[in-house]
Amino acid sequence: METDNKNDAPSTDGMHGFEETAPFDMDEGDSIDPWAIGEPIAAGESRINMRRKLRTREKPIIEQILMTETINLIGGPSGIGKSTLLFQLLYEWSHGQRIFGKFKSFPCPFVYISNDRSTLETDRTLRRLGYGDWDIPIFGIEDIAATPSIEAVFSRFRNVGLFVIEGLQAMIPEGSGDQNKREMAWAMGIRRTLAQRGAALLATTHVPKSKPDSGHSRNNFLMSASLHACMSTMISFDIPAAFRPGGPRHGQRTGDREVLIHLRDHPDLLLNFTREQNGRFKLIDEDYVKEVNLDTWFDALPIGAIVSTKELQKRIEASGMSLATGYRWRRELEEDGRFTPAEPPAKRGTWIKNF
Repeated sequence: METDNKNDAPSTDGMHGFEETAPFDMDEGDSIDPWAIGEPIAAGESRINMRRKLRTREKPIIEQILMTETINLIGGPSGIGKSTLLFQLLYEWSHGQRIFGKFKSFPCPFVYISNDRSTLETDRTLRRLGYGDWDIPIFGIEDIAATPSIEAVFSRFRNVGLFVIEGLQAMIPEGSGDQNKREMAWAMGIRRTLAQRGAALLATTHVPKSKPDSGHSRNNFLMSASLHACMSTMISFDIPAAFRPGGPRHGQRTGDREVLIHLRDHPDLLLNFTREQNGRFKLIDEDYVKEVNLDTWFDALPIGAIVSTKELQKRIEASGMSLATGYRWRRELEEDGRFTPAEPPAKRGTWIKNF
């Protein structure tokens, strides 16, 4: 995916350019106009014109997985490794690396807030993962406010393109009446703020440690059905099916993890990981890794490169991927316009890399 995103250059270590401000520059009771960005929408203007204007402000943060103006969620049992994988993804993303070896990163200013851990506890995790010298902007919620509050985070940090919040369930408002309506109204307020800022929210929630075998159930996300509906990408984090109730290895301990990525506008993605010695996760899906290797070869080709069908077939066979899967990979590139049949005077049966 190509974009003119002003943030598509890899960021450097440090505070990543965000600005802290307090208080928030709005009067109490004011609302945020979700159409305040970009050109105004004229009265009586057609809906398609309105949608076209909205498209101009849509930017990727992670190709296909994370877009601006969206709320996104990682769920799973407490202690299963959500923070570990989250820090790995943030490190790769903030350094412009591909996510899961495949999806392009578009780094931007970001901030990480934990409702579950103090800054020192988070630092301990970073050191364990080998990220002890990474100058990541991390905060415990006690550094920000007296009580957990998403409004306090938005008020404190302005020029931020990505808000990362661990333990979002601590910020969900309590009250009487219908939980679905209350949480939906809360999510609508978050979306308005993200729309005004051109930002995104990536958060985690969890179920208690006493429920480690949830099988990607909705309980992993610990919130109402209405709030689930507001989420764009939902990432469910669990142990492999063989170790869950009813599986042949239920009751046995494992460091392997199964990650199911529910994408709003793309097919779901199921990935399997194992633990390395320092606790980081490593992909173990053979076919997926083979596809990543083909992506790496394709990315290394210069724009305008001509590749024969025979050479492409050799590349697919050398990767260990079946020809059927390899041709599906090629069709996806063709549908995106990245790799198309070459026009004359190029030879028949050749392909050209367009971007």
